[in-house]
Amino acid sequence: MQRACAVFALLFAMSANGATQGGSLEPRYNSEFTYDEQLLEKMIRMEVEMDKWETRMIEQLGQLTSLREHIDHLMKTEDSRLELIQEAYVESRNNLTALQSRTDGQVQQLIEKIKKEVGTTPNILFKARRVKNETPSSGEIIVFEDVLYNHGSGYNSSSGVFTAPVGGTFLFTARLLSQSSGSVFFEINVNGSMNSNGALYGHQGWSYASADSVVRLLPGDQVCIKLLYSNEISNGGLLSDINSKSNEFTGVLLHV
Repeated sequence: MQRACAVFALLFAMSANGATQGGSLEPRYNSEFTYDEQLLEKMIRMEVEMDKWETRMIEQLGQLTSLREHIDHLMKTEDSRLELIQEAYVESRNNLTALQSRTDGQVQQLIEKIKKEVGTTPNILFKARRVKNETPSSGEIIVFEDVLYNHGSGYNSSSGVFTAPVGGTFLFTARLLSQSSGSVFFEINVNGSMNSNGALYGHQGWSYASADSVVRLLPGDQVCIKLLYSNEISNGGLLSDINSKSNEFTGVLLHV
């Protein structure tokens, strides 16, 4: 707008100067003044339009600037979210790694504990069948002479006595089979005393008298099977065939 005013002042001065120099040519100067006035009017309109264009450009530039700032803000926000997601992922992965490490350690400790416990319990186990004397006397040790296995060498097939090679908790089982309709009374004897007993009386056919006992032994303690009441064994005494009807004596170390 200032530029338009300056141009208008310049043209007005030129028109006034021309009018002073030649009064007789006034119509011609009037025509020139009219032309200059029209030109000035056009220039003013152009200046106004330029101002309008400049204003619109400034507005559009402001809008573009705001849009760019908004986009920058969104990008920063997304970058922050990505950083948070990445941090959460890294933290979760670290937590899972730590948990896996702790779990592996606990499992390994459990395995070592089991190995240690298994390793400290010796394999003490025996099983013997077939009695040596089918008609034993009262109080006589029953000798099982057919040894199926004897880990730890605790059982003596000559004497029928088991001697504990180590101290610990043992399980002993025994069964005796009488001849048809016979009776059987026996005991599991620990260090000379009855610990458990089995009995069979007044039956029909072949039947077992059985007994079991869980005892705590010291190294050198002895366990055997003794007969009770020999006069109750009838019809030929014990049945000693090596088959499903066989007599047997077993023992196993449960824990030291």
